[in-house]
Amino acid sequence: MSLIEKMKIAEKTREYRFRNRLSQKELAERCGLKQCQISFFESGDFRRISDENVLKVAKVVGVLFHTKNTKKSQRTQRGV
Repeated sequence: MSLIEKMKIAEKTREYRFRNRLSQKELAERCGLKQCQISFFESGDFRRISDENVLKVAKVVGVLFHTKNTKKSQRTQRGV
């Protein structure tokens, strides 16, 4: 996953969280992650969250992205 993709997903994650009035902890629970991982991700510290966990967040948030391995779009609500 590219840095640009992660940045776009992080931006959409913040937007989703604010729009739905969720705390980082509440979003983390929905994603099966820890609050600190959401915090690191939203602040741009991508070294502290794996691509697998970024995909978990993207799925919960409903972000559309393309994977290089399959070259197929993941089904979601909003595009990256």
